[in-house]
Amino acid sequence: LLSFQGIQLQGIEDLSGTRIVSEKPVAVLVGQVCFCNSTKCNHVFEQLLPVCSWGTTYIIPPLPWKKVDDIVYITASQSTTVLYQRGDLQENVTLTGGNVLQLPVKPSIPVYISANVSIQVVFYSLGAAIPNSSHAFLMNVPDVASYCLMYSLNEQEGFKNFALMVANRSETGAIILDNQPLKDVEWNRVPGTEFVWGMRTLGPAMRSHAVEHASSPFALLSVGTAAMDSYGTPGSCRKM
Repeated sequence: LLSFQGIQLQGIEDLSGTRIVSEKPVAVLVGQVCFCNSTKCNHVFEQLLPVCSWGTTYIIPPLPWKKVDDIVYITASQSTTVLYQRGDLQENVTLTGGNVLQLPVKPSIPVYISANVSIQVVFYSLGAAIPNSSHAFLMNVPDVASYCLMYSLNEQEGFKNFALMVANRSETGAIILDNQPLKDVEWNRVPGTEFVWGMRTLGPAMRSHAVEHASSPFALLSVGTAAMDSYGTPGSCRKM
């Protein structure tokens, strides 16, 4: 490829586990043109992280509007032992390089994932016919080592917007939203960890927010739903 050229690999088969190596840095985007589960056809896509940016520990809070299972894709680049905990249920699995584990995510139950070497974790919201025909989306899950001290996030006009956060249970009282103490958040424990997760409802109009903690890194996911649509993306890190 020359500078800014691209190549597309497309087919009806599952390309999960494909290994891509390049001489110089490239961007790799994956997706599906027409995903249909319990909703109408919708496209999904996400830019993947390179193997050198993968992590070993992940926490996935549940979506605020879900009534059905979603999926987490866990990818290994080499022989890997993965521990995953859904609520109080804990399991172990061994993956070889190129293996992809599909893990169901139950409504209202956080997921804790730990591995002995770095793995990739991608969240796949399948969409649902209820409560408002939300559509599917793909979202990279940040590993615990990449948590930040400050984030920016944007509300999307016409959506029910939410900020999902994962923080150390002893540090939640010091999180600040737009220079004011964070309020109206119910924190729930993540079994097997010292972390808790919480959700803050945001407004329906286009607006930017800053969320920060002075000394304790935390995770922030920006998610939203509307009639026949939904989105999910990690908050934009402004300070490590």
